[in-house]
Amino acid sequence: MDEHINNLNQILKLNDINEVLDCGSGKTSLTFLIDRYGYANIDAIVYPGDNRKIDSIKANVKGKYNLIEMDICKDKPNKKYDLILAHLLLGEATKFGNKSEDMIDKLLNIETKYVLILDFLEDTSINYDYLYNAIKEKGYKILDEKEFKKREEQVFDDFIGKTYKAILIEKNF
Repeated sequence: MDEHINNLNQILKLNDINEVLDCGSGKTSLTFLIDRYGYANIDAIVYPGDNRKIDSIKANVKGKYNLIEMDICKDKPNKKYDLILAHLLLGEATKFGNKSEDMIDKLLNIETKYVLILDFLEDTSINYDYLYNAIKEKGYKILDEKEFKKREEQVFDDFIGKTYKAILIEKNF
């Protein structure tokens, strides 16, 4: 968890954030957001019935947040946000029968000023070329981009996670 918090702190230095969406929420991202923006209204979206995340959040996260069960590939939040955090979200799309491209489109269509995407560079289910094109096409500009080497490699079914890729983008109004 400390590695994730450190990475998020290095790239996310925004102030005046009052409405936050933790898209694909988990205990790490939600804890980070509460610590950083505890004064803000924080919506934490998890996939419906994903008790692995729901139970972990309820047991481990202290602070003010609104937990919402929603499939953002099917439903769109009807609220405007200052910041959306998509921490390890894109690779999760395939676990629930969606494609990362659909997740990218839906994520970038939520009304917001900023989006921070942090995921595994090596995740073969994430089409980074598609992501960069979508960022440009949907009227965002890249404010910052970083790669963070993991302290220890993490083995998944279809890739070995060695590097986190973080992209902070801003909507051009």
